[in-house]
Amino acid sequence: MVIKSFVGSSVAEALKMIRSELGPRAVVLKTRTLRERESGSGRRMVEITACLERPTTGELENSMLEKSQLNKNQPARSMERSARLKRLKDSVKDEQAGALVEKMKNIAEEERAKDATSSGPGAASRQVSIDIGDTEEFARRLEDKLDLILDTQLNSMTATEYAPDIAKIAELLAAHDVPERFMQPLIKRVIERKGQQSGAAAIEALEEILVDEFAVHCLPDFTLKPGDVALFVGPSGSGKTSALGKFAVDLIFNKKLKTELSTLDDFRVAAHEEIAGYSEALGAGLVDVQACVRDGGLNRGDTVTLIDCHSNIYDQSRYMALIDRAQAIKPTVTFMTISALTRSADLIRLLKRFGQLNPTHLIVTHTDLTDAVGGIYVALNDRGLKLASLTNSPGSVGELLTPDPASMARRMMRRPQ
Repeated sequence: MVIKSFVGSSVAEALKMIRSELGPRAVVLKTRTLRERESGSGRRMVEITACLERPTTGELENSMLEKSQLNKNQPARSMERSARLKRLKDSVKDEQAGALVEKMKNIAEEERAKDATSSGPGAASRQVSIDIGDTEEFARRLEDKLDLILDTQLNSMTATEYAPDIAKIAELLAAHDVPERFMQPLIKRVIERKGQQSGAAAIEALEEILVDEFAVHCLPDFTLKPGDVALFVGPSGSGKTSALGKFAVDLIFNKKLKTELSTLDDFRVAAHEEIAGYSEALGAGLVDVQACVRDGGLNRGDTVTLIDCHSNIYDQSRYMALIDRAQAIKPTVTFMTISALTRSADLIRLLKRFGQLNPTHLIVTHTDLTDAVGGIYVALNDRGLKLASLTNSPGSVGELLTPDPASMARRMMRRPQ
């Protein structure tokens, strides 16, 4: 099976490239529009991912291009997806890979059928021109479904048969919602230290490894300082506005720093009212950062500025506007706020989507509502973020909790705190 992505200035050009390299039997898996900043060419481009299920020798040779022959405009994320699909194919049986391809083909056909029937009777049988601007929503829906299939497939695989003692470790990590692709490197390190038949020593080795892993990402002494501009981003319900309130309380009453609050949510009145309420209750300044940027820049001097952001990442126009505003503000810190209750598979997709806002640190909320910390481990390792703080209580009440690598490792090992 050969899976590749092609980038062209139009759908027709990308399809021509597919036909030239993979031949007429290639199946289109997904299509998406690349904006100017993604394409690297300064203009909109179209990316089409296609596969050749059972290539002949000639077709396979034709698709084996040297790196220098790859399209220079192909974005890194497309190459990453191709590599991911290749790893998936290599790690499962032939019939599993075939079933995965069949699912992808069915999804692509369903999406094309929906678009065809929505155009009126007989639309499916006649050729229509494709407007690149209209493909964004279709591409997003299809990409999310492909991500779901891939993550489900990866999480359900057992690529390695472990000895009974090591299998117990795999079960323990799975119970904490650690996916297979994050689990295997941990188990490999345990085996390297203690061997397959290690009993209790394997559990101790895993705890030591987890402490080391968390220590790399945890920041026990993290604090915001005068002049910092911090964005709070994350999905709806993750607790990012509450986390902002907790930071404001800490900065004003504990650190005695001048603090201002703002929001980039320009379509929810409640968002402005909540930030204004925090400002009034805490005695913090309320600033319109967008106006500051328009007037020549955001220079806060000795002030810490905390900025809440909306979570509507699937409204493409609003999300791109949010990215543009964030870039204009030039934050010194961008907090990705997630709930400890979120599944690992969902976290991976959320981190990928919010990645365009370039988060630098992680805040994990609702840690008192679950003992599972596998999602935290996945979030830290998937994007290499630093864990700045944990929170429990809702709203601005309660304290910011310092991340403790040993404590999180013990929770994963189900040991007393």
